[in-house]
Amino acid sequence: MGAKPLFRKDKSSENPNIELLRYLIKAMQTEKSESLRSVAADTRGKHRISAELKRLEQETRHLEEELDQLEKMEAASAACKEILNNVETRPDPLLPKTIGPTNPSWDQWFEGPQDKSGCRCWIL
Repeated sequence: MGAKPLFRKDKSSENPNIELLRYLIKAMQTEKSESLRSVAADTRGKHRISAELKRLEQETRHLEEELDQLEKMEAASAACKEILNNVETRPDPLLPKTIGPTNPSWDQWFEGPQDKSGCRCWIL
């Protein structure tokens, strides 16, 4: 028989992170069952083994919760489209609204000098 692939390659899985989490959960469950089998051969105390099993169970629960959250989350592209739509439709509150013609005398502060030979500043 051939080796099993690490991740399922079905079209239902949209996010490779979900598949990675599933793989990690399965690996941790395998590690937990292997550590249970080696209890008799292990020379460590019961307390250490129990603490290790509790840590593995806690990590497995954490990964399962994260997997559930990822499965409930909508695609990032949909969220980005929603944010982009909101940003494009609303004016920037930090930029003033200019009602009427702009004052051309303000342009001198934001543009370079028209005549370079008349400029005596060191910056430009």
